[in-house]
Amino acid sequence: MNTDYKGRTTHIDIRLTPEEKHIIEEKAAACGLTYSDFGRRVLLGYHPKHRLTEKEADAILTLRTARKDLQRIYNLINTRSADMKRQLFRNPALLKNWIESIDMLRRRWSDIIETLSQK
Repeated sequence: MNTDYKGRTTHIDIRLTPEEKHIIEEKAAACGLTYSDFGRRVLLGYHPKHRLTEKEADAILTLRTARKDLQRIYNLINTRSADMKRQLFRNPALLKNWIESIDMLRRRWSDIIETLSQK
């Protein structure tokens, strides 16, 4: 017996129009599945997920980077005493750096929104 079937010995037939078959093949390809794997999963009640497009993957990577930057800012502020925070935020050089960093994050978020809206 062919090991590609992984113990599957029962076969079912479903009649489709050529258009229906084409739609199912496209959906399977979008999920990175074969026609049979897609059909099997749907018939078993699963909801196969579409693969991420390159734009979506790039957007997620950008979100992760932005999250790390926000976490660093949070940690920087959270680990300082109230007196130290007051001193830091009265420092013009620090405030300039802070504003530049926030602007960089704002641009990253704008890039994400633009990337996702171009789907």
